[in-house]
Amino acid sequence: MVYRLEGNHMKKNKSDALIQRLVQNKITKAEWEELLQGLEDEETAIYLEASMKAHFDKIMSQYQEKNNFPNKTHINTTKKK
Repeated sequence: MVYRLEGNHMKKNKSDALIQRLVQNKITKAEWEELLQGLEDEETAIYLEASMKAHFDKIMSQYQEKNNFPNKTHINTTKKK
């Protein structure tokens, strides 16, 4: 399945789909080549980076929840005197 849709919304959706296929180890050779070509296109690379970051953040959140790590937004960062 090779995605050939254009436009900002379509580029984002295509990037999301390619990253999901990659992390699920279901990416085809044609999709892999398309992903690599996307890295050469500045606009598409931004969407790919955002998709990878979203995936990483989701995985880290699940890991932290599973292992009872505090959410970083709840960590007290005030200095004690």
